[in-house]
Amino acid sequence: RPYKENMADGLQVLRYNVTTAYIGHLDWIDPSPAVEHDFVTDGKGSNRFATILLYMTDMDKEEGGETVWTRATSLDEGAPGHAEALSGIRADPELSKLFKQGSWEEKMVATCRSKLAVNPK
Repeated sequence: RPYKENMADGLQVLRYNVTTAYIGHLDWIDPSPAVEHDFVTDGKGSNRFATILLYMTDMDKEEGGETVWTRATSLDEGAPGHAEALSGIRADPELSKLFKQGSWEEKMVATCRSKLAVNPK
C-alpha cells in the first residue's frame, strides 16, 4: 500500500537537557464504542499504528535519557519502590538542588527509578 501523507503523524525531534523531559503520555486514544476505529489522522487525531524511538546520544547509562513505561514493573529486581526512590532523590544533594520538592519533575524521576526504564545504550 503506498504511503499517504494524511495517514501519518508528523516527525517529532526532541532534545532534552538535564532538567527537561517529555511528560508521561499514551500513544493511543481510547476508542469510542460508537465509532469504528481507523488510522486517519486528519481532524482530531487517531491511534498510532506504530511508535519508533531513535536515540542519538553519547550519554552513559548513569546520566539518564531513558524511556520509561510507567505502568510496567521494572525488570531490575533491586529497583526501589516509588516512595523509596523519592526518598533517595531528596537525600541526594545534587538531585535535591535540581527539583523542587513535590514537583512533577521530582515525581517523574522517582517513577523512572521505580518502573520499567530502558536506556538508549
